[in-house]
Amino acid sequence: MTGIAWRLARRELRGGLRGFGIFLGCLALGVAAIAAAGSLGAALDRALDDDARALLGGDLSIRLSQRPLTPEQDAVLREAGAVSRVVELRAMAFAEERRALVELKAVDQAYPLYGRLRLDPPDATLERRDGEWGAAADANLLTRLGLSVGDVVRVGEVRFRLRATVTREPDRVAGVLALGPRLMIDSGALPETGLLMPGSLASYLYRVATPEHAALRAALKARFPDAGWQMRESGEAAPGVRRFLDNVASFLSLVGLTALLVGGIGVAGAVSAFVEGRKPTIAMLKAVGATNGTVFRIYALQVAVLAAGGVAIGLVVG
Repeated sequence: MTGIAWRLARRELRGGLRGFGIFLGCLALGVAAIAAAGSLGAALDRALDDDARALLGGDLSIRLSQRPLTPEQDAVLREAGAVSRVVELRAMAFAEERRALVELKAVDQAYPLYGRLRLDPPDATLERRDGEWGAAADANLLTRLGLSVGDVVRVGEVRFRLRATVTREPDRVAGVLALGPRLMIDSGALPETGLLMPGSLASYLYRVATPEHAALRAALKARFPDAGWQMRESGEAAPGVRRFLDNVASFLSLVGLTALLVGGIGVAGAVSAFVEGRKPTIAMLKAVGATNGTVFRIYALQVAVLAAGGVAIGLVVG
């Protein structure tokens, strides 16, 4: 009986899909929203994984608050691989009568270990030249202070020549909440500013480039159990961003499910209207001996085929 029901259902489907536009549209829209949310979340996760080392700044990152590593700890890191030290703190930048809170970042010559720091102009340097230290700033800092590249800005006790704007900072997304625009200087100039005093809220970041980062992390924990540092590997880069993206993907999936549930009303209406319009055909089938089960299978198969088509369209679009 199933074979007969399938042949009859197929013949009716050849007559066209009139009346099933809403049915297909509701299914395709709901499935597309869910599929799009899933594919977007997966794509963003892959992007984070591909750029994990650049986002973290290394294979292993060590953060300390208000104090640097001891010489012994620093020596262990440098034996394991290339090391870059970054110091971050908040400070006030002054330009004549204007001032602004900045996220000060002091970098060494090894920065960045992964990724690329892009400045405009690209050949700008932060080193001391002609008795002046250089600096690179976000473009909005120049706007706030009414400055341009080539002008001078004072931070602490040092006057810096603005030699470039920062157009791309590879590890910026993995940082903490920023309260001001970026101002980047050479680490050699930081002691001269007078900002590093007891109690200064400075963060010392040490990034290590080594394929044996897991073993290095375990060795550091075992050798310095009371170091009080925070260690992260490349797989843990930008945890806040990853949580945010996971929440966005979950929200979009919920929106898709809601659309699918609401679309179910349209689906039910379309199926009801379709069956209502097929009453003469159903009566003819009953007159020639079709059972209730056969009639049910005929139209259930049609609805199933159309539903599969709507789901397929939604998956392709999503």
